[in-house]
Amino acid sequence: MNDTIELINVKKVIQSKEIIKDISFSVARGEVFGFLGPNGAGKTTVIRMLVNLIRPSEGTIRICGCDLKTDRKQAMNKIGAIIEQPELYGYMSGYSNLKHYANMNRNTITHERIMEIASIVNIEKSLKQKVKTYSLGMRQRLGLAQALLHKPDILILDEPTNGLDPNGIREFRKYIRHLAETYDMTIMISSHLLSEIELMCDRVGIIEHGKLIELKDLKAGAISSNQKFRMKISDSKLASELLNMKGYLHKKLDSHILELSTHEHIMPEIIQEFSAHHIKIYWVTPITATLEDHYFSTLSASEGM
Repeated sequence: MNDTIELINVKKVIQSKEIIKDISFSVARGEVFGFLGPNGAGKTTVIRMLVNLIRPSEGTIRICGCDLKTDRKQAMNKIGAIIEQPELYGYMSGYSNLKHYANMNRNTITHERIMEIASIVNIEKSLKQKVKTYSLGMRQRLGLAQALLHKPDILILDEPTNGLDPNGIREFRKYIRHLAETYDMTIMISSHLLSEIELMCDRVGIIEHGKLIELKDLKAGAISSNQKFRMKISDSKLASELLNMKGYLHKKLDSHILELSTHEHIMPEIIQEFSAHHIKIYWVTPITATLEDHYFSTLSASEGM
């Protein structure tokens, strides 16, 4: 089975209010999946259901094929998670924190496994130090090590980079991509940092008012089917008239600058048309849509429905 996380018609009702409204989606093995939405949209509720902190009112959640309702122990053994800040003991060393967590686990976790995971997240040289001396970035890496000790198939992270500086965020992203690509681990991340999600994730789901309003592929150029181009030309008035005749979507920014929204393969035809009418083209540059652009336009479209 390629899908390691499956939600099928999941609903959550709290005090007669429907918080999560019939959500269905799946996440494939080895995929880094971003879960996005405004505050109060229902992201954390979905994540808490996935890690069995609360139960859905209706619907099915499967973890690596195991039904979370009927096969909870086996399903939970497949998951590692950091929900908000990792729970760590500041007066203990990094190693003692990991050993304490290992002792609580149903499976035997050896010293060798602890050292292996510490090496993966680059904290092996700091394991003897007390956690209260750790930087926030080191604490996050220790929390990540703790979540990975029992060799989970799935890692679920809720706002994992909160409070990290740019270098810490970059390091964390590197570890996430390494885990997905080297160990074929499924990783689901909820975050408000859209630029980081765009760099880190293969696909995103956007939730608003408890509804999943879009699933979007982030791989190479998939954010926007239409590319925007900006051009500096000798006569934007004439150019605009020609584009109107052809039905091309565009706007005139000033007497020399045009912005077009079209497919890349149409651009040679437009350039040829301008040249035939003696319009000089000084430069053409693509404007790539970002995840942030797409996110806000998606939310806007959803509000208008």
